[in-house]
Amino acid sequence: MHRRSRIHSGGMVTNIQGRLQNEINAVAQIHYYISRVIEAGLKSTMITPEGRTIVGEYNTELDRWRDTFADKFFDTSTAIRLGTAIEICLRTYYMDRKSYSTLIDLRNDARCKKGIFQRVQNWQGANVVISLYRDEIG
Repeated sequence: MHRRSRIHSGGMVTNIQGRLQNEINAVAQIHYYISRVIEAGLKSTMITPEGRTIVGEYNTELDRWRDTFADKFFDTSTAIRLGTAIEICLRTYYMDRKSYSTLIDLRNDARCKKGIFQRVQNWQGANVVISLYRDEIG
């Protein structure tokens, strides 16, 4: 199911806090489950002496994965997924409060500049979601 329709149609959860908590939980569950599976698989994959001549002196693929910072890139991708979930929840909540049914309705809103739901903090400029929420939906 498409991510937006899952959040927007909600079903079980009707408030923004519940929607956001569900999204955060989904990101965390996927991250921790997948990282354990990846690490277990990489740990059990031994590098042969011939392979070491190509990749370096690593005993397992897990050693190589960590030494090349692939684990950090994996964590970064989780942070990006979390940011996307927050952005979608903020946008969906705004659309619900303004009774917009499509993204076209949202694009026609003069206050909603491109990327506004990605900009939360005031230091990010005048066109941020905090002022949008305060001025438009109270």
